[in-house]
Amino acid sequence: LGMLKLDQDSMHDALLNLVTNAIDAIPDDGSGSITIRTDRLPGQSSFKIEVADNGVGIPEDIRDKIFNLFFSTKGQKGTGIGLAATRKVIEDHGGTIKLDSTVGQGTKFTVYLPLWRPDDN
Repeated sequence: LGMLKLDQDSMHDALLNLVTNAIDAIPDDGSGSITIRTDRLPGQSSFKIEVADNGVGIPEDIRDKIFNLFFSTKGQKGTGIGLAATRKVIEDHGGTIKLDSTVGQGTKFTVYLPLWRPDDN
């Protein structure tokens, strides 16, 4: 797949946040699923990580707010820090994060990170 140059702790926290959010979004009845995929993008010097769930989805009217600091849909269970911090970590690594969601069908976050080349040091 290629090599990435990462701060392992901060990237671990960022990806763990995406997975934890996916767990929170799926139904408690056992019908939920979470898929994590990685892939190198053909012909590009980047790598992608997808975290997808078949949960409740994110309503369109709040999608532009979910990366805002202190915005949460979890009430007392959320701080509103997770996705803001996740995006910052990804951007600090030269990457981007994209959201695809359909209410009632689920959400997919795709993280794009640049591959490390030895001459980048």
